[in-house]
Amino acid sequence: LSGLQPDKTLYQLRLMSLLYRGKQFEPVIGLGHGVLQRDSITQVLSLVGDAFNQLERRDSAEWYYRRALSRRAHNESVLNKLCGILLGREQYDEVLSLTSAFLAEEPDNLTILPVSGLAHFSKGDYTEAEAAFMRMNRLGEDGYAVHYYLGQCAQKIGILADAMKEYRLAWQRDSSDVGLALTLAKLHSDIRVQGWENWYDKALEMLSPDQRTIANTIAAHQNYALSAYRNGRWELCIEQYKKMLEYSPKHYSAYYMIAQCYEYKKDYKTALSWYKKAQAAFAPGSRGREIADGGVERMTAMIFMS
Repeated sequence: LSGLQPDKTLYQLRLMSLLYRGKQFEPVIGLGHGVLQRDSITQVLSLVGDAFNQLERRDSAEWYYRRALSRRAHNESVLNKLCGILLGREQYDEVLSLTSAFLAEEPDNLTILPVSGLAHFSKGDYTEAEAAFMRMNRLGEDGYAVHYYLGQCAQKIGILADAMKEYRLAWQRDSSDVGLALTLAKLHSDIRVQGWENWYDKALEMLSPDQRTIANTIAAHQNYALSAYRNGRWELCIEQYKKMLEYSPKHYSAYYMIAQCYEYKKDYKTALSWYKKAQAAFAPGSRGREIADGGVERMTAMIFMS
């Protein structure tokens, strides 16, 4: 670099790249403005856009990316970054317009195909999204994201066997995603696959009960309990609701759910005590109070007749 004059464009391009790698984004923008006064160079437009993007000044980043694309339309890197901004704003139709034009020329581009798939998925066009992710898979993309979104699409469309297969493939590629473990747990329980509870146990092992994950832990216990309830596993349902209450004592709906489980087990005295807890927790006239009042009346009659 020392042999070049500072006013030379090549020197400035290299300096901009060095500054960018050093996360000095404001100087990148300043140098870029100087170069662009002389010539609209696509690389400089893109780099200035990147600097604005890193500074979270999305409007400015978008403007420079669009200028770069006006100079060279078929630029997958710039298009990908522009679409990232537009996806963040939920401008899905514009993303699809941009990606469709690109894919018409290069239908197997593995940078732009997932952007198109994600835009279709975000719009609720699950069949179109599935087609994009399936194309990627046929082209050799076999990672977590492809199988996860294929699972999501299949689940949204209602083909649960395919969803299960794709989620399992995603899990094989990344077994650190607790959200996926919970998705698999609910899906297995909904279609009554033997051993579904193992997925909930796995997810709960992954969740450390600290303040950062407490909401997820509570939700996991609640979903586990609901799955157990739907599968007629009354003891397991009671166990999970009680664990949930350890983290969230004011989750009063757990009271009448536990009461219902004891009622199904024909343990009417214990059911009555839990319905009374719910009765005390819910305000008169509320839906929870209605359920509790009905349970107290029903259990009192069952105990009297037994």
